[in-house]
Amino acid sequence: MNDIQRLDLAHRFLREGRYAASRRLVEPLTQRAPRTKEDLAAYRVRARADYGMGHAGDAEQAARAVLSRRPKDAATMRLLVRALIQQGRHREAATWMSRLDELGTDTWNDDSGMPPAPVVRRPRRRAA
Repeated sequence: MNDIQRLDLAHRFLREGRYAASRRLVEPLTQRAPRTKEDLAAYRVRARADYGMGHAGDAEQAARAVLSRRPKDAATMRLLVRALIQQGRHREAATWMSRLDELGTDTWNDDSGMPPAPVVRRPRRRAA
């Protein structure tokens, strides 16, 4: 399977909500810093898959790798904002939201097809 086929399949898995499978497919393509268009696409898929699995820290790293090469990538910036918020880093998220506003993009309405934020359930305490 070549890189393009791997990316196409990874995108399909993302649409189907199969985040772990998508991440496994692009992992070999994200072993080096992104240089090509395909590398950037693989990092975007990895960030979305990690976020969909609830791994906000990993999603942040992948998103930052994309933004290091494409600093005006609005969809990746929105994903980074969500990952930062999920980690409780609201001030840093606000900085990125300001950058999105400077680009003239809609900060809140995301049409990138990103997965919804995973629900983190906390165990209930039993009454003593």
